[in-house]
Amino acid sequence: MEYGFIGLPELLFFFVILIVVVGPRRIWRGYKVIRSWVVGFFQRLRSSKTARQGKSVLRGLGRMIAYYNRNREEE
Repeated sequence: MEYGFIGLPELLFFFVILIVVVGPRRIWRGYKVIRSWVVGFFQRLRSSKTARQGKSVLRGLGRMIAYYNRNREEE
């Protein structure tokens, strides 16, 4: 199974050398840092101004529907 010009054994050898040279702790720390960047990026996207406006519009719509349903039940 070839991946481009690099075979699977060469790829595995590269990762083994990388882990031996860099160390598993630093690789794990780097993975956690990159993961926190990705999570933070998506959290910022989710809490953007347009997302908050969309949420408030939906919330207002839900309140309006609840209000009309409440009036129907009281009559």
